[in-house]
Amino acid sequence: MFLKNLFISFYVTLMFRVYLFYVYLKLRKDYDMKYLLTAVIGLLTTVGFAQDKDVYTKDGDKLCVERYDEREILREEGCFINDKADGKWTQYDVNGNIQMVGHYNQDIKEGKWFAYSIDQKTMYEVVYKDNSIETYNLWKIDKRDLTAGN
Repeated sequence: MFLKNLFISFYVTLMFRVYLFYVYLKLRKDYDMKYLLTAVIGLLTTVGFAQDKDVYTKDGDKLCVERYDEREILREEGCFINDKADGKWTQYDVNGNIQMVGHYNQDIKEGKWFAYSIDQKTMYEVVYKDNSIETYNLWKIDKRDLTAGN
């Protein structure tokens, strides 16, 4: 079960990041497959090596995970119910700022998901309904102030 949850979380994180990069390139109108492939390779190595320590806690039927990098900085947190991602999932950058946040309902993405660009000057908002994208927006931001909500 531990490895299955780890794989699910890794896969979900990776696919969401790849999709956000794809949306970003489409909005810039200079989409090129080589950029997408470079991003996938970079994300595979970054996400794969960054998860050095996982801390699991059990709360009733929930199994919650906190993932820390090699410097013991919190990088991701969320919970599973019956081996499925459920509730709020949050990822953090190396400085501890929120990088991405969203909600799952039994492994199905729902509601608003938010992600910041690496330079922290752009926020992506993707709205999911039944694990499918309904809408998405790209926001230029002056001040970093994210409050997650569904």
